[in-house]
Amino acid sequence: MFEFESGLEGAFEEEPRVRKDVAERLVEYVERGFMIPESMRKLVELLDDRDEEVRGYAAYALAKYAMRGVTDPNVPKRLVELLGDRNGIVRGYAAYALAKYADKGLTEPKALKKLVELLDDEKSLTRGYATIAIAVYAVKKETDRSALEKLIKLLDDEDKEVCGLAALALAKYAERGLTAPEVIVKLKDLIGDKNEWVRKCAFTALKKYVKKKK
Repeated sequence: MFEFESGLEGAFEEEPRVRKDVAERLVEYVERGFMIPESMRKLVELLDDRDEEVRGYAAYALAKYAMRGVTDPNVPKRLVELLGDRNGIVRGYAAYALAKYADKGLTEPKALKKLVELLDDEKSLTRGYATIAIAVYAVKKETDRSALEKLIKLLDDEDKEVCGLAALALAKYAERGLTAPEVIVKLKDLIGDKNEWVRKCAFTALKKYVKKKK
């Protein structure tokens, strides 16, 4: 750990492959319970890196740091900018990091509108992480009514992971009083889905809707 920490500064000045490797290793360390708080500044800088893989790993690493309680209040604003990145994985990891920052009470006013736009993203990973972020923002009492229609559409997503996440996000919106009558019908249909994850998510969401009707 000491050798890696002492070489951190120089490693970030090298070619993209090396910078990506350092960011990737930082993720591995934090997932094992080790953190290098001093690396936060460099990770934030890497959000602007010219290499898209480096930007993606930096966003992912910042998400993992946030999960461990290490945050920078300036990061959400930078992450919002990455929601418009040309690379789908970067957009997805930025949304993921925004979700983790919101979990810690750090939200960004401009994020929600862009996250809603990403529900139509061509990448299923991006749609999924955007859905998670929208659900977390709803928990923090920040909602966007335009998200409702798009989340309902995602109940038919070809990616079953996204489909289940959309059901859970709709449950969070129902808790905030944002519902739509057609959701119940769709959720009932999903309870019969072949995918166990989808069935569980649909059942959880349906309970919220039934509770709201009482």
